[in-house]
Amino acid sequence: MHRPPDSYFLEYFDRRVLCRYRASPDIYVLREDDLGGSLEVNAHPLLVEPHTPQHFRVRFGFRRLHDRRVCVAALKMDLGRLAEPEQLAWGADLIDRPTFLEHDEPFESWRACNLDGEWAGRPGPLTRVRAAVQRCRAVTNQGLGVSIFRSDDDPLLAYPVAENTRALTDALVELYRFVGDDMEGDALIRMARHRSISLSEPAKRLNTLKEILPSDLRASVHLPLRELATARNKVHRSADARPEPCPAFDSFGLTLEDVANALERLTDWFANELGLDTERCLEREHLMNAAFLPSIQFPPEPSFKTDTVKSAVGKTIERIEYGGVRPSLECHERELMVLHFTDGSALRLDVRCNAGNLESQFPGLKAAMFRTSIDPTSIPSPRADVSTDRP
Repeated sequence: MHRPPDSYFLEYFDRRVLCRYRASPDIYVLREDDLGGSLEVNAHPLLVEPHTPQHFRVRFGFRRLHDRRVCVAALKMDLGRLAEPEQLAWGADLIDRPTFLEHDEPFESWRACNLDGEWAGRPGPLTRVRAAVQRCRAVTNQGLGVSIFRSDDDPLLAYPVAENTRALTDALVELYRFVGDDMEGDALIRMARHRSISLSEPAKRLNTLKEILPSDLRASVHLPLRELATARNKVHRSADARPEPCPAFDSFGLTLEDVANALERLTDWFANELGLDTERCLEREHLMNAAFLPSIQFPPEPSFKTDTVKSAVGKTIERIEYGGVRPSLECHERELMVLHFTDGSALRLDVRCNAGNLESQFPGLKAAMFRTSIDPTSIPSPRADVSTDRP
């Protein structure tokens, strides 16, 4: 079956068309990688301010022009749904009658996925960097008690908006903020203690990272981060030079590849050294931080209940009783759990509520109308030597 030409599906724009959306990350979500990305409004329709645009989504690819500059190839079907003011804004950066590089493998991959319906291919380097940061955070938080990176994402991290040295520098600075400035020195110090390594200058994070790494990993893990720091430091040591043309998009992509490789190797090394399984660490982090699992915010009342529960610490559970308690007219339906220990003792966990106290305040309300329950959630061990078998 013959497919219509690309111009039937796509319109082409200068990359600066995305700048107005990057300037308002509180309103827009812009996600991109080496092949392309998407843009949409970051606001719930019931919570938007009067000036917030109506919800929209624009999917786009990156395509190289004949002079190797990278432009935005946006889907016409998405552009057609934009409100008129948005369409006018895009129209200002429209490229009329563009000519393209004959062989553009990244764009061909994007086209195959988004226009021809093929399965998505390999993740891009920016996606890999974000994923590696999340995985490394999970491993170090589970193994060291503190995450090596303070944040798991940077919404401002994106490819250069133009093919010049200033645009490249801005992108490199933001990348270093994410993987360098956001690095937690305490995690490195704890790892040094774990490996019984004396640090020469603990306050210098990249130096500390180099000292705790085995020598065979320094070139592949430390060096890319050091080179990124050097590029960032040049910006802060001198006044801005006049921007010069350069292949900013592709140069930034190569740096991302090096940083992604470095972070992935760093994560694997942390996991091996700490005896952890990365996927289990990620699962634990997800379950422990899930919105549907509330965290403990204040101590129990009365406080002596804490001592009762702590009496079980260090004991071995022999068997568990768990089930519903038959309700009565004066009491709500509830569940009960009893932990029996090998030393003959037991700990009873009974769920109670104040439903009975409310009967006198609300005529017709009966405690037996209520039901409480215990919701068990299995959280796996992060250790690689522990079986993952579950009942």
